[in-house]
Amino acid sequence: FFLKIPAYFVSGTAIISVLVTSLTSFSNYIRLGVNVDISFLALESFGMLVDSLFGPFLSKRLCERNLKILSA
Repeated sequence: FFLKIPAYFVSGTAIISVLVTSLTSFSNYIRLGVNVDISFLALESFGMLVDSLFGPFLSKRLCERNLKILSA
């Protein structure tokens, strides 16, 4: 909002930052020997995949104002 960047660009940037931090944390947990819940990981990955496919479609259909309201 303050930088006047379009909402569709901000959403993509936020997803990239979440992906990078999640992969870093996941690799650290594996390195430390923590048991990973694969079913939860699969569910989370599925949600991110659906969102990454549906998000651009939705951002083209909504006006900038409504997209900002949904993102908040």
